[in-house]
Amino acid sequence: MYELESKLLNKRLLYGRAAEDWVKQKLREKSWLIEESNWTRRGTEIDIIARKPNKLLFVEVKYRSECVDPSILLTKRKLLALRRGIYKYLNLTGKSYDTILVYLVLVVPKPEHYFEAQWWPLDQFYN
Repeated sequence: MYELESKLLNKRLLYGRAAEDWVKQKLREKSWLIEESNWTRRGTEIDIIARKPNKLLFVEVKYRSECVDPSILLTKRKLLALRRGIYKYLNLTGKSYDTILVYLVLVVPKPEHYFEAQWWPLDQFYN
């Protein structure tokens, strides 16, 4: 049983990393500079941190085999950890930005395009 669970976890991690790489590629195509990937500090992780002049973008990437309601993708605990991570990152870097964006990106596989993404702003939790 453990071996099967381990294989499923590895497969899920592999798909998750591929989804994150795909989102980073899409951001670069839109002239975003990737500052950090899988930025981790005690109790928190931010999948992607990207910037443009005077703009900072935090992205939480979720991979699913099909589209789902975004409200079930992030628990209250995950949202709080993401918020803590954002504050930690801003405090550690000491930089200021005119605009700070926070997005949840749901990535689903599509046979004809490899991946498709839906983007949801999470600015309501950041206020």
